[in-house]
Amino acid sequence: MLSWLNIFRNRLTLLFGGLLLLIGSLLFSYLYYQASDKIRQASSDALVSIGRTNANALAATLKEREREIILLSKRPVFSQQEVNTASIQSIFELLQSSNPHYVWIAFVDPDGKVLVSFNDLLLGDYVSARPWFVQAQHAPYLGDVHEAVLLAKQLQVKNTDEPLRFVDFAAPVFNANHKLLGVVAIHADWSWVKVVLQGSLPHDAKEQGLEVYIANAQQQLLYPYASISQLSLPKALPASGDSDVIRWPDGAEYVTSSFDVNVPNSAQLAWKIVVRQPVEKALAAALELRTTMLWMGSLAVILILSVTYRLASQMSRPIEQLARVANLIQAGNERAKFDISSNLQEVKSLSASLQGMTSNLLSRRQALSEINSKLEEKVQERTAALEEANLQLQRLSRRDGLTGLQNRRAAEEALQHEFLVLKRSGTRFSVLILDVDHFKQVNDKFGHLVGDAVLIDIAKLIQSSVRQTDLAARFGGEEFLVLLPDTIESAIKVAEKIRLSIEAQTFPEVGRVTVSIGVSGARRADESQDEVVHRADMALYEAKRAGRNQVSIAAGSF
Repeated sequence: MLSWLNIFRNRLTLLFGGLLLLIGSLLFSYLYYQASDKIRQASSDALVSIGRTNANALAATLKEREREIILLSKRPVFSQQEVNTASIQSIFELLQSSNPHYVWIAFVDPDGKVLVSFNDLLLGDYVSARPWFVQAQHAPYLGDVHEAVLLAKQLQVKNTDEPLRFVDFAAPVFNANHKLLGVVAIHADWSWVKVVLQGSLPHDAKEQGLEVYIANAQQQLLYPYASISQLSLPKALPASGDSDVIRWPDGAEYVTSSFDVNVPNSAQLAWKIVVRQPVEKALAAALELRTTMLWMGSLAVILILSVTYRLASQMSRPIEQLARVANLIQAGNERAKFDISSNLQEVKSLSASLQGMTSNLLSRRQALSEINSKLEEKVQERTAALEEANLQLQRLSRRDGLTGLQNRRAAEEALQHEFLVLKRSGTRFSVLILDVDHFKQVNDKFGHLVGDAVLIDIAKLIQSSVRQTDLAARFGGEEFLVLLPDTIESAIKVAEKIRLSIEAQTFPEVGRVTVSIGVSGARRADESQDEVVHRADMALYEAKRAGRNQVSIAAGSF
């Protein structure tokens, strides 16, 4: 061993080989660590963003359904002395047509007897022992996921891959004296959650190995059904809004994020969105980079060691000068030059080669730095795309998909804003409620596609009849709401203008269509914006009773 080290070319080759490996390893370790850390952070941020998007989308859907059942419970038809079965059935049909996932809609008397139900399911049965009925006698109720019990034998299950499961929405119906008249209830098919979640995932989620789960407060899986009996969640999940690399019960490691589904009025649900991605998928770019760097480094080491050995075999001196320069480079002085004072051609050639080696290493480090920069740009582009997708999702959540007008959620937020302005500054506003006369006949006679076209044209006529500062929204089915900020006296003129423009319009295939309009002005004495909407709704029904195609003004509005 000692005799081998005493050979000059071997010793010099060993010296430069070790130096090259050291510098290369340091550069490799540093650059790989930096790139991997950024890739890992980007992957974690992406999972957190997906979890947040899914949780927000699910929470928004639950809030919307909860608001819908509350508004349904406040409809005047339920507080009449005698139950108007036909009117209630019509409301249920409109509600179910707007949301096909509503499997069962019913009005139940205070004793738990089903008085009216969609498609007469469970009509006349008693449901007084059901949790939703017990809880909803006092306040709106949003229940956890459960399998069908009473309805299981009466419904034709569309999804054969899993049993029929429901989420219950219910609310009490009171008269003016706050006496309980009954409970309105909706059973929504749990399959709607798949539509919500799939719309929030990237198009290549399957290729990326992204998986989304919903769990309850006991960390029991609710979605997807196929994983309920096959998979269990880790005992320790990241805090809501965080992510971490966690070993799951199947033994594999996943980048995992979790997010609580926040529904303020239904905190008892305690649902959690869990998103996971296999580590090898999440860090695929980093692993590919490591492989590339290892190959490049290995080739560089082999090439330079070969050159060094060949030149070293031709050298005889000056060893000390070359060693000192090599030590300087090893110490980190990248500007050191191999300017060896010697008349030997071999030494000059070796000096030039070593200088080239140093330059080559620096060039490769620069190349690796550029690779790292490109990776950072790619991460920024992906982050920007996700942010744009979130903004687009937020915009879509406030627009009606058919007419392009604002939806009920946006209208309710605008109403609340104007009501706060009224309370703060006294600036009043007006509300118009429009309903298309005999619209069910249009659908029955010409079909839903023609009916949808009529609603789209009516929406355009309404939008063109109001100011840019006014808000026009589709409030549900064939019902529209117009909010007129800082407007009282001219509200009736605006309503009549809308009515006349629709009456004068000839609709393709249908011909003439009319609307009835209820008008109400806000009062300082109102306790909430719902009172204004309620008065306008009552005025609308007065216009319907008076023969339709007219404007009715709520008493005491102006």
